[in-house]
Amino acid sequence: MKYFRQVHAHWIAASVEDLKMELAANERAWLHDEKRQNTVRVQRHTQSIFLRGVKKLPGELRNSSDIHESADSRLAALFPKSMECIRRIAAERGGELCRALYARLEPNAVVYPHVDGGSYYACRDRYHLVIDSPSGSILRCGGEEVRMQNGELWWFDNKVLHDSENASDVWRTHLIFDLLPLAS
Repeated sequence: MKYFRQVHAHWIAASVEDLKMELAANERAWLHDEKRQNTVRVQRHTQSIFLRGVKKLPGELRNSSDIHESADSRLAALFPKSMECIRRIAAERGGELCRALYARLEPNAVVYPHVDGGSYYACRDRYHLVIDSPSGSILRCGGEEVRMQNGELWWFDNKVLHDSENASDVWRTHLIFDLLPLAS
């Protein structure tokens, strides 16, 4: 496969139950910031919890997709195990942790085809850690399709046209984050 790569690390799948418990303890966080689903039309069937986001300076006029600086959100402190998990993955992958969020997709819904454009995305790698998707998460990119399972970590090329589908009757939840590869 050209646009997908499963990342194997024995400890990741074992961490997912802790992350699920952390999410359950912070259920109200899903409604903290609804900007993504309300302004990004392709994401209208999703809810998000931002752990790390764009770091805009006062008076910043650039589009978020062209701002490279990232910082922990106010909600990150509620998710110490999640933050520890993605920081550990970043260290093991030799990358700098950038933006990160939990995203859940409504039952029997889709994220519409789109490309993540802008200079921020051009130099970063996108990862999905499947937290909860009982029937598997369908993700399509560049004419390829995978069905990701609970506890799996996947890299995919979000700079190519992609979409996803939740073909189940329950919410599908992923931990999505970006890594900036460090020069070796």
